[in-house]
Amino acid sequence: MPVPQRIALGKRGEEVAQQYIEETLGWKILSKNWRWKNYEIDIVAEEPESGKIIFVEVKTASGRYLPENQIDKGKEEALAKGAESWLAHHQQYENREIRFDVIAVHLFRHDKYKVLHFKDAFYPVDTGHDS
Repeated sequence: MPVPQRIALGKRGEEVAQQYIEETLGWKILSKNWRWKNYEIDIVAEEPESGKIIFVEVKTASGRYLPENQIDKGKEEALAKGAESWLAHHQQYENREIRFDVIAVHLFRHDKYKVLHFKDAFYPVDTGHDS
């Protein structure tokens, strides 16, 4: 897939995920596409019921492959380090429990989509926080 098409696909997936987080789950989005050095967090949200800070990786696909299967150990480590950086820059949340979720967005024709939400998708080692 050409780069501009892949970027547009990812952007649409993140829009769908944001809508799902806000409207379906009722979470408060704290940051979107947060970057620090080589790290990026797609969405950081607060789950009101538990007060947990949720670091969300959004994966999007329009073909036959399963986007949720595209997260390997290297990506998990990068997300964990990105979360550490985010917490260091947002110290008002540093004592909160954290969790890492994956939201997979399968895009179809005619702006149809399917959202799959994987809570506690992985447990990074050595974040210094309880998940």
